[in-house]
Amino acid sequence: MAQHKISDDSTIYHYTLLRRFTRKHLFYWLYSACLLLWLFADLVYLGWEGAFVLVCSAAAISVVHTVIVLLLRHLSQGKVPHIWGWMFAYPFYGYLPLGYVPVSQWNRINRHRLLIGFALLALFYVWMPIAWLANSAAAHYFLLLPQLIYVGSSMRRNRSGLLKATPRDISLYKN
Repeated sequence: MAQHKISDDSTIYHYTLLRRFTRKHLFYWLYSACLLLWLFADLVYLGWEGAFVLVCSAAAISVVHTVIVLLLRHLSQGKVPHIWGWMFAYPFYGYLPLGYVPVSQWNRINRHRLLIGFALLALFYVWMPIAWLANSAAAHYFLLLPQLIYVGSSMRRNRSGLLKATPRDISLYKN
């Protein structure tokens, strides 16, 4: 039998799955109910214009989140992994990590996006109509809410772990 020798330059990953958050989680159903209630309220108070405002606000906030992450990647000089990309998998929308990311880094990026996003909304408070401002604030919070819940839960479980987001779930690994 032939022996295989591993070179000194080889990298071997040993990840152990600690937790997998799937769509069967209670949060998924509560999140869906809240989004439908938000859409219903917009339709009742603003008509079809409310649905348009909701979609435009969500798209604009996604772009703002992307710019914040790109700026953090540029300014942190290697602290933020460059494996981020667009993901459209309910309830995870927007510019998200596509590979293994340390839990602490994703948590730090989420906190930056949350605070910077609300600060930008506060700056535009004077110039935005109230319907756009309310929908933008809600979209900002609702786009980050799944990440805040799942990443926060992962932080409590294992701070030094790695997270991997896929269209089906978010998995927490320890190395």
